[in-house]
Amino acid sequence: MGFDGTTGLLASTDSGNSWTAGASLPTASLAITDAGVWAVTTSGLQLSTDAARTFSVVPAAPPLSVVSAGTDGALWGVDVDGNPWRSRGGRTWQMHSSIGPVDALTASNYDNAYAATDQSLYALR
Repeated sequence: MGFDGTTGLLASTDSGNSWTAGASLPTASLAITDAGVWAVTTSGLQLSTDAARTFSVVPAAPPLSVVSAGTDGALWGVDVDGNPWRSRGGRTWQMHSSIGPVDALTASNYDNAYAATDQSLYALR
């Protein structure tokens, strides 16, 4: 899954040998879980359950600026104010202590993620 920066999302089912067009959806961040493809957009967090052809806004999601998926269905994000959030399946969210705006986020699992700012690396638990 990727965003080409111009026309929209691209999906590959053969390890990147070929790509097909997905939704025309500008996104700041993408994550993939068993539930589907998650995209941070100006309309909020959106979810696709049809291989990125269509997306729907996730109503209970915080206003995320970045999202990352971990094992066990974990979804981590950081909102526009720098607050980390975690969820399983995007239905309910748990906020953690503010760390400020981040440059990168990677989720390991529901219990662990890591966020980087221009000054620090944070272990989120």
